Amino acid sequence: LAAGASSRLGEPKALAEIGGTRVLARMLTAVDDGLGALSTRPLVVTGAHHGPIAAFLAEQDARPEVAFHPGWALGRTTSVQAAARLRPEQDMLLWPVDVPLVSAAVLRSIVHEWDSLGQPANGWLAPSLGPSEVPATKATGMERGPGMGPRFGHPILLGAGLTRMALGLGPDAPLRQLRQAADPLATVLVMDDAILDDLDTPGDLARLRSKMG
Repeated sequence: LAAGASSRLGEPKALAEIGGTRVLARMLTAVDDGLGALSTRPLVVTGAHHGPIAAFLAEQDARPEVAFHPGWALGRTTSVQAAARLRPEQDMLLWPVDVPLVSAAVLRSIVHEWDSLGQPANGWLAPSLGPSEVPATKATGMERGPGMGPRFGHPILLGAGLTRMALGLGPDAPLRQLRQAADPLATVLVMDDAILDDLDTPGDLARLRSKMG
């Protein structure tokens, strides 16, 4: 999902450079390394910055499908709906460019757990960090107190039934409304706090660059 305006960052998140690599190139490499040969090409949903993103991807060896979503300004859920229309009746791993540093190992863990659940049509699966793996403080200002449970991050995997339900949500409805219909509502514990690392502001970008050395 790469349709937003990135107004707070001041540049397209998908094309921001972290560790000498553009965000979107890093994510596509992780998909390739983590998921291997897919039955369909990865899909990049664009919006506000479609032109520069499409031009960048045209120069890459790996060529995902790129889809311009004209209603991007109505909210992220509409980007999910655009993807669901292009990939009807498919399970979808939804990965926003806002969370760019998730590793191939995490992707493998998500898909392995999904397969072990039997690829449930109405399933919702998100990676999580247990309390012992969550840093004491985050850039969001949240603190980990005694007894705090797991923290859930991105990307999330939705079964084909839930993606079909997503088409019925209002344009400004949060995707999390689908969780009440999820069966199962599942998680897989991982050891990578990048599932919580949000890219939103120049300060976030500086922090993620520092993290990558």
